[in-house]
Amino acid sequence: MNARLSPVSSLRLPAQSTDRIDLSSKWELTYWATQWGVTPEQIIKAVATVGTNLRLVRRECAADRAIRA
Repeated sequence: MNARLSPVSSLRLPAQSTDRIDLSSKWELTYWATQWGVTPEQIIKAVATVGTNLRLVRRECAADRAIRA
């Protein structure tokens, strides 16, 4: 069976118990960028603005996407 994998399904998943994003982990940065439809650079910028709290980073990236649209 040759099931097609989405780009995200082939990635590892971040630890479920964490509420922080780890910028030193390239795979985690790629995972969240893919999940949220943003670039890794946008995530890095968001972390510089709001810190590493995953919920706040996601909100900041969403706001950035809304402004660009």
